[in-house]
Amino acid sequence: VAYRRPGGNDQDVRIRDETTRMSNLSVVDTGDNLEVDDVTLFGPEAAFVYRFAQVKVEYNYAHVRRDGGADPVDFQSAHASLSLALSGQNWADSYKISAGEFKRLKNVHEFNPAKGHWGEFELAGRWAFIDLDSADITGGREHAFTTALNWQFNHNVRMMFDWTYILKTEGPAYNDPANSSAEGLNIIGA
Repeated sequence: VAYRRPGGNDQDVRIRDETTRMSNLSVVDTGDNLEVDDVTLFGPEAAFVYRFAQVKVEYNYAHVRRDGGADPVDFQSAHASLSLALSGQNWADSYKISAGEFKRLKNVHEFNPAKGHWGEFELAGRWAFIDLDSADITGGREHAFTTALNWQFNHNVRMMFDWTYILKTEGPAYNDPANSSAEGLNIIGA
């Protein structure tokens, strides 16, 4: 649980789901019209680890009170993921209690083809949902599925390949004027 109050004169807040960090494409987007007074956040999460398998779930809820007497708005999102360490590492070894999160998998064998070591591999899948429609804000709704293959050469170098498929969208927020729906959109990242 968290409480936030923007400081200074910059109280315009924009919430969106970016497809990649290299693109301006947002499937859902509230726009810049959220003049925020304060925000209350609620975000429970849980993880289960058994040897090389990890399951994580998270729910996020934001109650946004706006300036100027506008009705408050409520936004929500959720995701569930499954990750498998294909090289057999134990996910519990990557948990950092001081940070409260799982970090990278530890390498059992660093990349060294001369010794027959190819590094570590991880296969992951994730379902995600976000709802940015509330009161007079029509930011849209999105359901997406992502699958990823990560190849970790050593503790400092890894290659990440992922594919996201937009399962369903609702609302006008997709910022491609030629197409009002992102359903069926494929997003490739490396």
